[in-house]
Amino acid sequence: MTTNKRRTLPYKLAAEIGDAIPAERLGVAVSGGSDSVALLRLLFLLKISKKLELHVFHVDHGWRSDSAADAAWVRKLAIGLGLPCHIRRLKPPAGGCGCLGGREAWARKERFRIFSELSESTKVRFVALGHTADDQAETVLIRILRGTSIRGLGGMRPLRKMKIGGHALTFWRPMLKIGRERLRECLRELGQDWREDPTNSDETLLRNRVRRIVLPVLEKARPGAADHLRKLAGDARLASRFLASRCRKGLPEPGSRLFRISKREQSEYVQTERFRIWLSRSGLDEKISRAALGRVLDLARSPICGRRLPLGNLLVVRTADGLVLIDKMHHTAPPEFRLNGKKKIKTQDGTFYMATRPKSSNDEGVWIPKDLADKGLTLRGRHAADTFHPAGGNGGKKLARWMIDRKIPRDRRESILSVAAVSAVKKHPCIGRASSTSLSPKPGLLFLGRSAKRRENSSEKPKAPGKGA
Repeated sequence: MTTNKRRTLPYKLAAEIGDAIPAERLGVAVSGGSDSVALLRLLFLLKISKKLELHVFHVDHGWRSDSAADAAWVRKLAIGLGLPCHIRRLKPPAGGCGCLGGREAWARKERFRIFSELSESTKVRFVALGHTADDQAETVLIRILRGTSIRGLGGMRPLRKMKIGGHALTFWRPMLKIGRERLRECLRELGQDWREDPTNSDETLLRNRVRRIVLPVLEKARPGAADHLRKLAGDARLASRFLASRCRKGLPEPGSRLFRISKREQSEYVQTERFRIWLSRSGLDEKISRAALGRVLDLARSPICGRRLPLGNLLVVRTADGLVLIDKMHHTAPPEFRLNGKKKIKTQDGTFYMATRPKSSNDEGVWIPKDLADKGLTLRGRHAADTFHPAGGNGGKKLARWMIDRKIPRDRRESILSVAAVSAVKKHPCIGRASSTSLSPKPGLLFLGRSAKRRENSSEKPKAPGKGA
């Protein structure tokens, strides 16, 4: 009797996914549809032999009048199997889903957020999702239609690690090689019903059009087309993994915000893949698209420093060294400070002072005329009317123009401090000095210096007194 039972379709399918179970404690995302219900029943068949602890997770999106009935049905199913059930209901955003990428994008993001919260409260590190071979074929085709790279051609991964709200979570898709009809046949053998989501027939959604119109046409023209797409995804994942391992060589260390531009010629694919890995390590996964990577590549190829590209909460800025990631924020002008010989001014760039000589051999600065200091100097941010007379130059120029010529990124210009007299900037700490200043002490001059903040583990050699960067 046991032998015959093991030969039935439910036990065959359970055996197919049984060897890949990643942990004994699992969350199972159950919407009530045939795919997720089949996943739950297959894992339940393995509960005793694999010593599984299963938790049912259900998210009610709240956009259908009968969605509460789906939640009640899932709860009843879980209770009937003796499993704990965790249900959360979402509230659609007040401003609508359009500003958040559309209803489907909003729902997906919110589902992942809820799964993360539930997994943390139940001490679950893996959540099983009921995506099937049909879903995989649809995903690959949709990505081809939208435009994708080799990596995107790989479709959904069987295991995907994510960090959501500071909580690490892995999504497990054990049924990517099992077709939807085979799963429904399995449920019929078990005498298990399921819920039908009416939105699955809404052909205004791209996935539904692909599922109900495009794939059937492809299957009719070439039987097995969906299976070929699924296998293509597997090959693309392997190829992408191999190429990524090659592209990681020489990349900045994880957490580094500077990507140095190599002068060595590289193919466009290799360059964009290296940018993708770098940006991904900085937490920009959701903002990395084919179009975004194309714009990053254009930025890297541009010789103009200061150009920038917004990505999520960061900006990618072109500098003389390469690409730099900085926080997206509005830079406000620094406060103004009156400089005199008695008071030190502490800023985020270090401590500024005036004295008859440098206070330390590590301090940097310039020597300025004493009569100019007596008239009054101000430490402040730049003004629109500021002019600058660089040492060694033949005349003055607008400070803004001078910063551009020095290739100072636009995002740094507002926060750089200047030492000004009236409307003419006399000294730009660490960047340049005015013609009225000197690098060596002379009669009638005072030292305008800066004690820089100490950097831990710095390998930089200290500069001689009076020498700027």
